Amino acid sequence: MKKVIALFIGVCSIGILFAQDGVSDERYLEILIQSEKRDIIKDAMTLNEEEAEPFWTLYDAYEIEFESISEMRWRMLEEYSSAYPKISDDLANVLIHEMYDVNTQVYALRYKYALLIAESCSPQTAARWVQVDDLINTALKLSWGSQLPFIGDQE
Repeated sequence: MKKVIALFIGVCSIGILFAQDGVSDERYLEILIQSEKRDIIKDAMTLNEEEAEPFWTLYDAYEIEFESISEMRWRMLEEYSSAYPKISDDLANVLIHEMYDVNTQVYALRYKYALLIAESCSPQTAARWVQVDDLINTALKLSWGSQLPFIGDQE
């Protein structure tokens, strides 16, 4: 597992350095990580033959649903970036609600699929997937979040 974490951190670091023109560093990193995410999860999970098929079927369904939540997050970040540094109180309130909604939806979706994985594979497999998925999403949030200025800061 430590190898997986080290590999993941390395991919995050490299992704920021080699962002392509026309795509934000943060968006490029997410695209890069999403392309590697399945391999990272495959390396981190210890699936036996019986668990592999139901796990990957559920994981693929999870990723399809997660994509719509991810798009909401990017729309929110674009809205913030386009308004910064002049964030009105009205926009700040909208952002508070949108951040809460996105985070709530991510946790609800992960919970939904954790229960399905626990039923189809095992509770330990589900718990391990939750840990790995949360680690990946936390690293992504830290990566793009650390590059955003705080509301009220001046450039």
